[in-house]
Amino acid sequence: MPASFPSFEYELHYSNRGLVAGIDEAGRGALAGPLYVGCVVFPLSFYSDPPPEIAIINDSKKLSRLKRCRFLSIIQKQALFCDYEVSLPEEVDACNVNEATRLAVNRLLDRVPFSLQTALLDGNFRFESKHPLKSLKRGDSLSLSVAAASIVAKVKRDEYMCEIASSFPLYDFEKNVGYGTRLHCEAIKKHGPTIIHRKSYEPVRSML
Repeated sequence: MPASFPSFEYELHYSNRGLVAGIDEAGRGALAGPLYVGCVVFPLSFYSDPPPEIAIINDSKKLSRLKRCRFLSIIQKQALFCDYEVSLPEEVDACNVNEATRLAVNRLLDRVPFSLQTALLDGNFRFESKHPLKSLKRGDSLSLSVAAASIVAKVKRDEYMCEIASSFPLYDFEKNVGYGTRLHCEAIKKHGPTIIHRKSYEPVRSML
């Protein structure tokens, strides 16, 4: 079982005196809106001696919205690299969510301005990349870098969905952020899908 909080254990294991990135996504199962992928690289010194405000970072799913935003501010100040990449619904529909994740991960890693020993990717992905990748199941509960990346992706995606909610007032995006809640699915059935709904996802696919 994973510890209560993630740590830099896996970063230390894979670092070989090099930097390790953490990568995670948000919005994989959403019916509407983009897929967001976050990437965070902390200083090498953090792996053996993390600052107290970094050591208490946790998986974004275990944090309130307010805590996620507070941690994001800390991450942005402390990380060597903190960024995200977006895969629009059209890309997810065109090539499936796994391939969209691969493309977004590679675009994001292309922007890292220094060499990485490896990148820890949350989940059980197996895809080709010119960048060194290690899949880590439940990585957001094990690795502080991955947990930080999960916060980046989640906060930025939620911000976007709340921003566009006023353009689609019938779908309650400010509350469901595109996920298939009962009210969201009822709204799709009543009003039809919008331009930001994923046409390859059910129940949207069957309605088309």
